[in-house]
Amino acid sequence: HMPGAINIPFMDLLDSSSTSKTLKPKDELKQIFTKAGVDIENESTPKIIVSCGSGMLACLVAVALEECGRDPKGTFVYDGSW
Repeated sequence: HMPGAINIPFMDLLDSSSTSKTLKPKDELKQIFTKAGVDIENESTPKIIVSCGSGMLACLVAVALEECGRDPKGTFVYDGSW
């Protein structure tokens, strides 16, 4: 476990009713991130680093953050975390 890390499984961000597994609506994504303690607005968290085993699923989390209105300049994908 990384100190300060917040776990948000990528499947929580996907619309399970969609056969193509698209992202949930923006309001639902915001709720998921806010409930987990993620500051989407960059005020208290100017940098967010997302990670997974290879970086592929971390990219999905980064895209979901951007969909919520987070400036992508403050979100970083740590690829190669395994």
